[in-house]
Amino acid sequence: MKLHYDVTGSGSPIVLTTGLGDSCEVWSRLFDLLRERSRVLRWDLRGHGRSEHTDNPADYTAELGVEDLRQMIAIAGATSANPAILVGHSLGGYLSLRVAVKHPEMVKALVLVSTGPGFRDEVSRGKWNEYVRSMDLGSSVSAHARLLGLQSDASVIANLTSIQCPTLVVIGGEDRRFLGAKDYLVAKIPHATAAIVEGGRHAIHVSSSAEVNRAIGDFLESAAGSRSRPPRRTIRT
Repeated sequence: MKLHYDVTGSGSPIVLTTGLGDSCEVWSRLFDLLRERSRVLRWDLRGHGRSEHTDNPADYTAELGVEDLRQMIAIAGATSANPAILVGHSLGGYLSLRVAVKHPEMVKALVLVSTGPGFRDEVSRGKWNEYVRSMDLGSSVSAHARLLGLQSDASVIANLTSIQCPTLVVIGGEDRRFLGAKDYLVAKIPHATAAIVEGGRHAIHVSSSAEVNRAIGDFLESAAGSRSRPPRRTIRT
């Protein structure tokens, strides 16, 4: 499937991945900020934005989403000697976690915006999948694109402690569905830091872009040049 992406700049590769229903344009302000010092790539998930849309449900699986992200990491210029910083919102953060678990050599740092770690038990996954299937993504997104958000196993949540790269978890203070997820991610990922945007909801990278971008920028200042571990702490903005 043909995927749309924008890539520019030079330096450490950074890949920006959206959540369900969004186009890569939601990253415009962060994209402009990061390209001054990094090689930054933003892209549209399959069935979203300017990426290809199809009517075949088999074209929309979480596994294909992970492979798409791996392709974008390669296009951004990342290698095992020059790994990427992955920035993801919601589903984009979950896909980034999956790559970090399966291919840690490709990931230098993680920024997880409004992201959950998945579920250990089938009952909870079933409830989540029902919620995803009921989502209204709008007419500009493929009717089957929500299938990208379905979860079938506990591969991420069961392996969070294996993630050794610096990680920033950014959450809105009013994003009640994901506040518990923030606590869990910070508790389990060995070198995780949290930033809470007071009053923010799920799409804080849009509604509170200045605060989110500042938190990401501060984090990347310490993560971009090395694999050094930031202190475990919570920052409120």
